[in-house]
Amino acid sequence: MALTGRALDGGYYIRIFAFMNIKSQRRPAAESPAAPPAAVLAEPLLAKAGAAAEFLRSLAHEHRLAILCALDEAPRNVGELAALLGLAQPNVSQHLARLKAQGLVVATRSGTTLHYRATSGTARVIVAALQAEFCPQSTDRLIDR
Repeated sequence: MALTGRALDGGYYIRIFAFMNIKSQRRPAAESPAAPPAAVLAEPLLAKAGAAAEFLRSLAHEHRLAILCALDEAPRNVGELAALLGLAQPNVSQHLARLKAQGLVVATRSGTTLHYRATSGTARVIVAALQAEFCPQSTDRLIDR
Protein backbone atom coordinates (compact mmCIF):
# COMPACT_ATOMS: atom_id res chain seq x y z
CA MET A 1 0.00 0.00 0.00
CA ALA A 2 1.35 3.42 -0.96
CA LEU A 3 0.36 6.65 0.69
CA THR A 4 0.90 10.00 -0.92
CA GLY A 5 -0.18 13.31 0.46
CA ARG A 6 -0.06 16.96 -0.46
CA ALA A 7 -1.48 20.06 1.08
CA LEU A 8 -4.57 21.50 -0.59
CA ASP A 9 -6.19 24.64 0.86
CA GLY A 10 -4.79 24.03 4.28
CA GLY A 11 -5.88 20.39 4.39
CA TYR A 12 -4.30 17.20 3.31
CA TYR A 13 -5.26 15.37 0.21
CA ILE A 14 -4.25 11.78 0.58
CA ARG A 15 -4.36 9.25 -2.16
CA ILE A 16 -4.21 5.70 -1.13
CA PHE A 17 -3.19 3.12 -3.63
CA ALA A 18 -3.92 -0.31 -2.41
CA PHE A 19 -3.01 -3.29 -4.46
CA MET A 20 -4.34 -6.32 -2.76
CA ASN A 21 -4.97 -9.66 -4.24
CA ILE A 22 -8.29 -10.66 -2.66
CA LYS A 23 -10.54 -13.24 -4.24
CA SER A 24 -14.16 -12.33 -4.17
CA GLN A 25 -16.21 -14.56 -1.99
CA ARG A 26 -19.89 -14.95 -2.63
CA ARG A 27 -21.97 -14.50 0.40
CA PRO A 28 -25.17 -16.51 0.64
CA ALA A 29 -28.14 -14.48 -0.47
CA ALA A 30 -30.08 -13.14 2.45
CA GLU A 31 -33.74 -13.90 2.49
CA SER A 32 -35.64 -11.11 0.82
CA PRO A 33 -37.77 -9.17 3.22
CA ALA A 34 -41.52 -9.45 2.90
CA ALA A 35 -43.12 -6.93 0.57
CA PRO A 36 -44.52 -3.94 2.36
CA PRO A 37 -48.29 -3.94 2.79
CA ALA A 38 -48.72 -1.07 0.30
CA ALA A 39 -47.07 -3.11 -2.45
CA VAL A 40 -49.22 -6.12 -1.64
CA LEU A 41 -52.33 -3.99 -1.86
CA ALA A 42 -51.16 -2.35 -5.10
CA GLU A 43 -50.78 -5.64 -7.01
CA PRO A 44 -54.52 -6.36 -7.40
CA LEU A 45 -55.16 -2.71 -8.19
CA LEU A 46 -52.52 -2.72 -10.92
CA ALA A 47 -53.88 -5.98 -12.34
CA LYS A 48 -57.38 -4.50 -12.51
CA ALA A 49 -56.03 -1.30 -14.03
CA GLY A 50 -54.25 -3.37 -16.67
CA ALA A 51 -57.45 -5.23 -17.51
CA ALA A 52 -59.35 -1.94 -17.72
CA ALA A 53 -56.68 -0.46 -20.00
CA GLU A 54 -56.88 -3.48 -22.31
CA PHE A 55 -60.69 -3.17 -22.38
CA LEU A 56 -60.46 0.54 -23.26
CA ARG A 57 -57.85 -0.17 -25.96
CA SER A 58 -60.34 -2.47 -27.65
CA LEU A 59 -62.89 0.37 -27.66
CA ALA A 60 -60.38 3.04 -28.68
CA HIS A 61 -61.11 2.99 -32.39
CA GLU A 62 -63.85 4.88 -34.18
CA HIS A 63 -64.89 1.91 -36.31
CA ARG A 64 -65.15 -0.43 -33.31
CA LEU A 65 -67.24 2.14 -31.45
CA ALA A 66 -69.52 2.52 -34.48
CA ILE A 67 -69.82 -1.27 -34.75
CA LEU A 68 -70.81 -1.52 -31.09
CA CYS A 69 -73.39 1.22 -31.58
CA ALA A 70 -74.86 -0.63 -34.54
CA LEU A 71 -74.88 -3.94 -32.66
CA ASP A 72 -76.54 -2.32 -29.67
CA GLU A 73 -79.49 -1.59 -31.94
CA ALA A 74 -79.86 -5.09 -33.41
CA PRO A 75 -77.81 -8.16 -34.32
CA ARG A 76 -76.16 -7.75 -37.73
CA ASN A 77 -73.93 -9.68 -40.08
CA VAL A 78 -70.65 -8.44 -41.54
CA GLY A 79 -72.23 -7.34 -44.83
CA GLU A 80 -74.89 -5.27 -43.06
CA LEU A 81 -72.30 -3.62 -40.83
CA ALA A 82 -70.02 -2.89 -43.80
CA ALA A 83 -72.88 -1.29 -45.76
CA LEU A 84 -74.09 0.68 -42.74
CA LEU A 85 -70.63 2.03 -41.89
CA GLY A 86 -69.29 2.37 -45.43
CA LEU A 87 -66.33 0.11 -44.69
CA ALA A 88 -64.84 -2.86 -46.52
CA GLN A 89 -66.01 -6.25 -45.26
CA PRO A 90 -62.47 -7.45 -44.40
CA ASN A 91 -61.97 -4.39 -42.18
CA VAL A 92 -65.27 -4.98 -40.42
CA SER A 93 -64.35 -8.64 -39.93
CA GLN A 94 -61.02 -7.68 -38.35
CA HIS A 95 -62.69 -5.27 -35.96
CA LEU A 96 -65.32 -7.86 -35.06
CA ALA A 97 -62.57 -10.41 -34.40
CA ARG A 98 -60.91 -8.02 -31.95
CA LEU A 99 -64.22 -7.26 -30.23
CA LYS A 100 -65.04 -10.97 -30.08
CA ALA A 101 -61.62 -11.80 -28.60
CA GLN A 102 -62.31 -9.26 -25.83
CA GLY A 103 -65.74 -10.78 -25.19
CA LEU A 104 -67.60 -7.65 -26.29
CA VAL A 105 -69.55 -9.32 -29.09
CA VAL A 106 -70.74 -12.84 -29.76
CA ALA A 107 -71.57 -14.48 -33.08
CA THR A 108 -74.51 -16.78 -33.71
CA ARG A 109 -74.76 -18.84 -36.88
CA SER A 110 -77.90 -18.73 -38.98
CA GLY A 111 -77.31 -21.06 -41.91
CA THR A 112 -74.09 -19.84 -43.49
CA THR A 113 -74.32 -16.34 -42.03
CA LEU A 114 -72.88 -15.17 -38.72
CA HIS A 115 -74.91 -12.56 -36.89
CA TYR A 116 -73.05 -10.53 -34.30
CA ARG A 117 -74.55 -8.92 -31.23
CA ALA A 118 -73.10 -6.87 -28.38
CA THR A 119 -72.77 -8.86 -25.16
CA SER A 120 -70.79 -6.70 -22.79
CA GLY A 121 -72.93 -4.69 -20.41
CA THR A 122 -69.93 -2.51 -19.58
CA ALA A 123 -69.32 -1.71 -23.26
CA ARG A 124 -73.00 -0.90 -23.73
CA VAL A 125 -72.92 1.51 -20.79
CA ILE A 126 -69.81 3.21 -22.15
CA VAL A 127 -71.27 3.48 -25.66
CA ALA A 128 -74.49 4.93 -24.22
CA ALA A 129 -72.49 7.48 -22.21
CA LEU A 130 -70.48 8.42 -25.32
CA GLN A 131 -73.67 8.81 -27.33
CA ALA A 132 -75.19 11.00 -24.62
CA GLU A 133 -72.07 13.17 -24.54
CA PHE A 134 -71.19 13.40 -28.23
CA CYS A 135 -74.55 12.73 -29.92
CA PRO A 136 -77.16 14.44 -27.70
CA GLN A 137 -79.80 14.62 -30.44
CA SER A 138 -81.32 11.42 -31.72
CA THR A 139 -80.58 12.50 -35.32
CA ASP A 140 -76.87 12.86 -34.59
CA ARG A 141 -76.20 9.46 -33.02
CA LEU A 142 -72.95 7.67 -33.77
CA ILE A 143 -75.11 5.33 -35.85
CA ASP A 144 -78.48 6.70 -36.91
CA ARG A 145 -81.23 4.37 -35.75
